[in-house]
Amino acid sequence: MQQERLRILVVDDEQDVREITCRIVKRLRHEAVAAENGQRAIELLQTERFDLAVVDTHMPGVDGNEVRRFIKENLPELGVITASGMSLDHVKTDCIPPRHVYLKKPYQVAELIDAIAKLTQEKQPA
Repeated sequence: MQQERLRILVVDDEQDVREITCRIVKRLRHEAVAAENGQRAIELLQTERFDLAVVDTHMPGVDGNEVRRFIKENLPELGVITASGMSLDHVKTDCIPPRHVYLKKPYQVAELIDAIAKLTQEKQPA
């Protein structure tokens, strides 16, 4: 059985983290679309289709909490991986979408792979 090719939005203000995450996503044979900040992420979410999003929490301007709130209110079926150097306590609970996985930075490649798999399986009908 061939795995579905996913379109994954990678949102992080740190260029190195963004590029590494995109490389991992591409190695998994998925499409990665990068956004350097929360404002750009919301613009992309309004105009393009994504299967998952990997969202950093702390970014200048529009932060990850605002991006997740936008997703929760407008795209609740979208799976979200929160990636943060802070604990989950720093993620506002009112903006956690229904399909959500938290990863503490720096995360291992296997953790990202597991998070993508978990959210992909949740999306599949039983």
